[in-house]
Amino acid sequence: MAGLLWSAAAAAHTPPAGCADRTRILQQLADKYQEAVIWRGVTNRGGMLELAESPDGVTWTWLLSNATGMTCVVRFGTGGRSVPREEPGQGT
Repeated sequence: MAGLLWSAAAAAHTPPAGCADRTRILQQLADKYQEAVIWRGVTNRGGMLELAESPDGVTWTWLLSNATGMTCVVRFGTGGRSVPREEPGQGT
């Protein structure tokens, strides 16, 4: 049964397309998928890269924002999970 629920959630995960105001995109992700930002970093070009994830980890969305607040959906998917941090050179 859990597999059926996950599959339905995965099939339905279609975040906002393209780019829009950051606040608007984050609100849409929260309303539709209960996603919230769980990770944030600054790119080498001064943009902000963020990962939003649903509380159950079923859906996730990568966002890229510029200094003006314009945000684009970079990638999205389902079934992510946290992994232990690896030391450099210890990749599996």
